[in-house]
Amino acid sequence: EGAVAGVVTKLAERLHGFELLVGPYTVAHYRLQRELLSAGATLADRLNIYLADTLTPPADSVAITPHLGFLSAPIVQERRAADAVKRDAPILAIFGNPPYRRLAEGEEARITAGWANGFWDDLKEPVRKAGWGGELNTFPDLYIAFWRWCLWKLFESEGAPKRGVVCLITNRTFLAGHPYAGLRRMLRERFDRIEVIDLRGDQRGERPAGIEDDENVFAIQAGVCITVAVADGTKAEGTEAQVLYADTWRQQA
Repeated sequence: EGAVAGVVTKLAERLHGFELLVGPYTVAHYRLQRELLSAGATLADRLNIYLADTLTPPADSVAITPHLGFLSAPIVQERRAADAVKRDAPILAIFGNPPYRRLAEGEEARITAGWANGFWDDLKEPVRKAGWGGELNTFPDLYIAFWRWCLWKLFESEGAPKRGVVCLITNRTFLAGHPYAGLRRMLRERFDRIEVIDLRGDQRGERPAGIEDDENVFAIQAGVCITVAVADGTKAEGTEAQVLYADTWRQQA
């Protein structure tokens, strides 16, 4: 019991977060600070949660251009701190609940601008080679961009550990279908074990016989799944990840 305060203090130092919207950013600071302090943590002046866009490349790739005069100073400071995490922090575990939204016209170019590898062209190329390129019009979705960012941070960024854990709760559309074959392949190649908890809940699709109702964990139309991907060096070279899949509505039926 006497070790808890010190351990939680160290946890606070290792914890980093990005949030794009001011409201959730403020709430995250408040709730985390309250929980950490209640556990006995000794905190610095602030938590390492930054008002920043996760998908923006670090500023060594794209210049920071302020638009609000002297009011831009704190925002630029947040961006620079977030960029330091993207470039330099040895992140081993990434957790998130990315937005559930298709990219608007022109938005894909904004997100991918500045990334040297085209950001997700390597996810599209296997689909094109298989002759399914015409189906890529369903591909642009924010959660796919977040998957690609996680892969970049763990495996491709400067000093990347090439190991770690990613746990995301996302739209479940990438589990099947031609447009997402490149993402599925990259996940199997780079991770050693992948666990998928398919929560279903798609209000627009068909249900199997005997399934009368399919409630979503969120108040949204899109079906949802939780994916835990682990890279720990346990699989043999040249092999693909072990994939474990749990289908929740079959368990409930």
